[in-house]
Amino acid sequence: MPLFRFRKETVVLSVGFAGIVGIIAFYAHAYIQRNHASDQNVTQEQQPSLSDDAFIDYDTVIRKQQEDSSHIILIDIRSNILFANEHIPRSTNIPFEVISNLEIKDGFTFVIVTTVGNEQGFGAMAMQALHAKNDKAPISILHGGFEGWKQSGGATISSGDPALITDQIKVKYIAPEEYKKRLDAKQAYAVIDTRPHTTYIQGHVPGAVNLPLDQLESHFDKIPKGVRIVTYGDSELEDFQSGIRLFDLGFLSTEVLKGGFSAWQSKGFEIEK
Repeated sequence: MPLFRFRKETVVLSVGFAGIVGIIAFYAHAYIQRNHASDQNVTQEQQPSLSDDAFIDYDTVIRKQQEDSSHIILIDIRSNILFANEHIPRSTNIPFEVISNLEIKDGFTFVIVTTVGNEQGFGAMAMQALHAKNDKAPISILHGGFEGWKQSGGATISSGDPALITDQIKVKYIAPEEYKKRLDAKQAYAVIDTRPHTTYIQGHVPGAVNLPLDQLESHFDKIPKGVRIVTYGDSELEDFQSGIRLFDLGFLSTEVLKGGFSAWQSKGFEIEK
């Protein structure tokens, strides 16, 4: 009998404890939900309401770029990681968190690029922050965000992933021996060495111009036009990414030196310093 009473009392205590925990959980959940709703309301109140005039579509951006690309600035407010992975050519990455640091100069048209669905959120708040610095500046938000740009067929710059077939088909290789034959035959080529400058000055393929990989896009105007290009980087991956970057920038006849500079050097071919 004492044993039975102990078990019965234990069951009663367990049920009572479970009931208390349930009540606490219920009120905690209600409290969280109430505060979450409050936060959402605050966020919605903070977001400015935008009219259709605040947005610019893909076709209009392209037209403006064709008319005068030097006076239209695309500001990508996505994260550094997303931007590095893929972005619109010649856009500038200024994450939303630091958008207020951007200097708004007169004479330029600004287009804010964000992720699809965030145009009325972060896009609108970024516009508000920029207009607070210069309320006369023409500032628009890209309709559909970055994803909308891609769906419209807009060009993008990707980091280059050798595992992706879509990137593999962009890259064409040329063996050092084959390029040496063409060089000896005086065929017109522009050679771009995308290694760091400190490495470049220690020795490079004859005639190579040094444009480091992370500066290729910003030095677009220095890339020779109308000639075939051979490029190489500091490693097999950078060789590949150099080819991808140039292809994405519109230099479709680019060839990547197979094995890079080390392969050229191992063949005993001429090296310039």
